[in-house]
Amino acid sequence: MQILADTQMRFRPRLCHHADTKTGSPEIWWYCVRTMAMISQILNPSKDDVIFSVKTFAAAVLALLICYTFDLEGPQWAFTSVYIIANPLAGASGSKALYRLIGTAVGGAATVTFVPNLVNSPEILSAAIALWIGTCLSLSLLDRSPRSYAFMLAGYTAALTSFPVVDAPSTAFEYATARTLEIGVAIVCTLLFNTAFFPKSANAVLGKRVEGWLSDICKLAGDVLRADGAQGTVTSLSRKLAAEAADIRLFTTHAFYDTAEARRTAVLSRELQRMMVALLPVVSGLEDVLAAFRNSRGGIPDEIRTILNDVTAWMNTRTALSEEDRDIMWRRLDGIAQHGSEDGTWVGILSRNLATRLQDLIQTWSDCIDLKNGVEPRRTRSRLLTRLGLTSAVQRPSHRDYTMILFSGVIAALTTALGCFIWIVTGWASGAGMVLMGAIMMCFFAAMDNAKPVIWTFMMASTFTAVIAFVIQYAIMPMTDSFAVMMAVLAIVCIPVGLLAARPQTFLLGMSIGTSLPNMLGLPARPTYDAANTINSSAAMVSGMALALVVTILIKTLSTEWSARRLLHAGWADIRAVARADAASDFTPLLHKMLDRLALLAPRINALPKGAMIAGEDMIKDMRMGFNVIELQRGLEGLAPREKNVVRAVLDGMAGYYDEKLRHTGPVAPPKHLQEALDACLDELIHHRSAETNGLSRACAAIRYSMFPTADDFQPTPTQQLQERAA
Repeated sequence: MQILADTQMRFRPRLCHHADTKTGSPEIWWYCVRTMAMISQILNPSKDDVIFSVKTFAAAVLALLICYTFDLEGPQWAFTSVYIIANPLAGASGSKALYRLIGTAVGGAATVTFVPNLVNSPEILSAAIALWIGTCLSLSLLDRSPRSYAFMLAGYTAALTSFPVVDAPSTAFEYATARTLEIGVAIVCTLLFNTAFFPKSANAVLGKRVEGWLSDICKLAGDVLRADGAQGTVTSLSRKLAAEAADIRLFTTHAFYDTAEARRTAVLSRELQRMMVALLPVVSGLEDVLAAFRNSRGGIPDEIRTILNDVTAWMNTRTALSEEDRDIMWRRLDGIAQHGSEDGTWVGILSRNLATRLQDLIQTWSDCIDLKNGVEPRRTRSRLLTRLGLTSAVQRPSHRDYTMILFSGVIAALTTALGCFIWIVTGWASGAGMVLMGAIMMCFFAAMDNAKPVIWTFMMASTFTAVIAFVIQYAIMPMTDSFAVMMAVLAIVCIPVGLLAARPQTFLLGMSIGTSLPNMLGLPARPTYDAANTINSSAAMVSGMALALVVTILIKTLSTEWSARRLLHAGWADIRAVARADAASDFTPLLHKMLDRLALLAPRINALPKGAMIAGEDMIKDMRMGFNVIELQRGLEGLAPREKNVVRAVLDGMAGYYDEKLRHTGPVAPPKHLQEALDACLDELIHHRSAETNGLSRACAAIRYSMFPTADDFQPTPTQQLQERAA
């Protein structure tokens, strides 16, 4: 899973799109596109791609030479590990290398535990290793951080180091130790070349990606404030930005493994990422309140139009506000909010909400600019971040689908057990390779909704690689008489493979060839030419991929819409639960889960065809509704009984609405009684002047104009208006 962590989010939209096909194999055009991309990458590489490919091959050659020098048993594993660990960015290689070494050591320890004690019962040994793989994969999916790679690797490393020694269990410790040493050699060589020769900083790439993201959010905010963007366009761009923010968050992790000087920048980037996520619901909320203004009888007041133009012009400058300018803008918005509160009309309520959201936008955007420029902003920890629970860099609770995690672990264990059964029944001498590759495929792509196209690509690339390996081993290698000549032969294949692995578009092909070729060649220091054994070993690897493909097609092919609906339902269920919760509950973990689901759901929604039933669902709007419900719950304490009753009526209405959404497959309109409850709550709260009731009335108003955008203006009762004038 984490082997593809750098690029999985970029692949996901395309892969998810293919999950809904009705045919049994991926579309021909997709393979044509991939083939053209591969040819273009090889024929027109960039300078950075060439440097990466040459460095990777040089590291693999050095690792192989060290293995030959110290007579290690499996030099091909060192060569393979270099291509697994290698990444154009120095920091990304460092993070993968560390967790790969840990996972290998733990998997080797499992081998030493299982094999000597269970070798006389092949069925029990197979079941133990299958359960170990399933358990480690489940832990990996639970973790969802870069260290999850260590869990996953600990799982299939047990198969890698156990099955080859079932005939000689007394060598289990030596074999596992040798694999760990070989991978350690690969790690050292890879890090040496990545950091000593033309290192490419993850922070530099991160900076470009953040700059692009901020440009897009600036355009989105400008469209919203000027009312230039169509609703569909704004929603689509918001989803795209949510997906990219999640990818940047994952990418930020690699920057911590860069040079020591770059770590401070990485810390600021992590802070910036939290600010970026917080901007999305702010802009979405502004869109709704401005739409409510345009639909109201009074329209947008001139004072509001002026400040909207000023904020738009300032954002386009891409500079943080000075303290003096910020104070001036703040006083203007405070004046608008105060006047709106005193007015008590629907336009006044909207003015107050708009002023508050603009303050959130100004403060958060200004902090984003400071952080992008490497400055620690004094205004960080804004009230918006406090409300969202984003004021700490500590790892926060994230969404976990325990059912699907357990399902993925069970399927990986089942695939391993099925492979062991075929191996035992057939007595295939190379059957261990089939079991191993089946387990690896199920682990690598367990996080994908439908891994069928990817496994198919891996299998086709490995079949092609098997032919190349056979030709090299039996037509070319016998004519080589030195290590240098043999490496020159490998360079002809491995340099182009490195070019493919350098780009996300062709990474999958480069990865599959780069990891398959060394194992198919074996690369022994003293080669023995046994064609039958070579064909058997290559066939076992391809058969393992075919086994994983069959299991995926029969059991683990999930549609993108099904997965997206499951995430939506989890979010709706949480909003319903918090609406019915005790006001004293701690809602911070739920806020983090909402934000995390947004990142998981965005690429899936983007991948759906326009005709999909849930394609029109606005996940950011639902997330804002969740925030507003939490604000209502938090403000209940200290209210008078009458005020509590009207707020609880709104909460009951929200719980009922999301309950209906969970029960129905199609769109559900908000009920009329919810609007009535919101009007009654606003009518009760707008005459109060406390900070608590102001927050509650803002939340009620936000729910009203978001849920009922075409409703008539809210009209306070005449009694309330008289009370307002008397006050």
